[in-house]
Amino acid sequence: MMLFQHDTLLLIYLMPLLGFILGMLPALVVWRFSKPRRKKTPTIEQAARIKTGFTLSL
Repeated sequence: MMLFQHDTLLLIYLMPLLGFILGMLPALVVWRFSKPRRKKTPTIEQAARIKTGFTLSL
């Protein structure tokens, strides 16, 4: 019974982490593949402008 409790506790702690990793994986893959296509990376100012424009359009 103690082993079962330990496993359950482990699952409770690992499931959100696993979910986070699985959730991040597609985003990471998309980011990885979309990165080389860009010729030059935008500066922080440009990125901020794009982000603010995007949030304003929403």
